[in-house]
Amino acid sequence: MNSSVKAWLFWIVLICVALLLFMVVRTGQTRKEVSITFTDFVNKVKEGQVKDVTISGSEVHGAYAGQNLGFTTQIPPSYNSVYDILIEKN
Repeated sequence: MNSSVKAWLFWIVLICVALLLFMVVRTGQTRKEVSITFTDFVNKVKEGQVKDVTISGSEVHGAYAGQNLGFTTQIPPSYNSVYDILIEKN
C-alpha cells in the first residue's frame, strides 16, 4: 500500500475517534429535562426534591436532588409566593 494512502487513512481514523470521543463526553454531561406542571414543581420543592432552579421571566429550569434529571415549567404571572417557598427550602 502506498505510504500517502496509509497516512490519509491514519488521519481519517484519528479524526473519527476524536469526534466519537467528543460526542460521548458531551452526551454524558447533558441532563435530560422533562416538562412538569407548576403544581408538581411546588410539591417537589416543598418535599426537598429540588436541588437548584434558574428562573428567567416566567420560565423555570431546574434539577432534582440526587439525579441527573432536569425539569422545566412555567410560573403563573400572579404567583409571587413561589419565591418565598424557594427561599424557605434553600
